[in-house]
Amino acid sequence: MERLEHPPEGIWLDPVSMGNAYVGVGDIDRAAMWYQRGLDERSPNMIYMRTHPALDGVRDEPRFANVLRAMNFPQ
Repeated sequence: MERLEHPPEGIWLDPVSMGNAYVGVGDIDRAAMWYQRGLDERSPNMIYMRTHPALDGVRDEPRFANVLRAMNFPQ
């Protein structure tokens, strides 16, 4: 994972993809950090956060819920 966090110069690393990878290995703290970064950078993949099935296990995580709330998705 550390290697993925430091891509070659000129390569954009999507924070959402990194967040998803950290969810996959069970590191919710780092996933939350990457999702917040995705929000801050306005990652285009943030639009899938509310419905992506891989994120079902973290929907109750307060930091994840805060990111979703900040995105102002319609109810």
